[in-house]
Amino acid sequence: MALGGAANGCALRALVTGASGLLGSWLLRTSPGSLEVVAAAWRGKVDWPQVVRVDLREAKRTRWLLARVRPDLVVHAAYARDRASIVAATGSVVAGAGDVGASVVLLSTDAVFSGDGSPCAEDDDPRPVWDYGRWKVEAERKVATSAGAVVRLPLLVSLEPADASTRRIRAASATSERVEWFAGERRQPAHAEQIARAIWRIAQLPSTEQGGNWHLAGAERITRRELGARIAQALDVPDPGIDVPAPPTDTRPRDLHLTDARARTRIGWHPTPVLHEPRRATSSEAGDVGVDGCG
Repeated sequence: MALGGAANGCALRALVTGASGLLGSWLLRTSPGSLEVVAAAWRGKVDWPQVVRVDLREAKRTRWLLARVRPDLVVHAAYARDRASIVAATGSVVAGAGDVGASVVLLSTDAVFSGDGSPCAEDDDPRPVWDYGRWKVEAERKVATSAGAVVRLPLLVSLEPADASTRRIRAASATSERVEWFAGERRQPAHAEQIARAIWRIAQLPSTEQGGNWHLAGAERITRRELGARIAQALDVPDPGIDVPAPPTDTRPRDLHLTDARARTRIGWHPTPVLHEPRRATSSEAGDVGVDGCG
């Protein structure tokens, strides 16, 4: 790959990891014209002029690549569900970015909290209840040592490219099968495109204002079942969803609730409800608003 741009004084250069994933693809689509963006991925198709391939778990290779690309900024959007691909990979990115003086924006998750329904602010201590959240907390700490930014995200919604829920509903509509959602599991979904644009606004802040924790919460707290119904309506297919009890062995957070005062104040974060017109909160939702403390 021939690299131009920043090295020749034309533009600041950003490296986006996880470029073949859902959020990575939206980051490429929405990238500011003022940046030269290089896409990094290990597997998967990436339709972008400048693409590099790297397994971020390989520290030596990752640091070599960052020394070659020499970005001013790394948006670490690589998604995985194993510890090495989350913790070790983030360590490699942070080390390589430090070698070349690049700032780091880590995309993390609302699942660093317990999900007991209480509101969690940017400065609340993480309290993960499952391994994925614990590994993300470890990754966040690596970024914090470099004064980088940690952006915690909710469930992302995208019809095209399709998110995981949309793929499930499309597949079920083709076979007349049902899609099972755990009863009462609630999230704050947000449009992937809106999330990507907000990430770029954070990434373009001065370094003195960029670091620390950010939350990008969706406009509503709704059940996975309701979200599935909205997706089915948007796809114009019958809703295949049914509620089922969560198995006793399931440890996922049940009701995640982020607050996002910093993003609303600093970058004007005001997301729209996903695939639906704004609705009046139910009495139970209204009652949740006053709950104090993040569990």
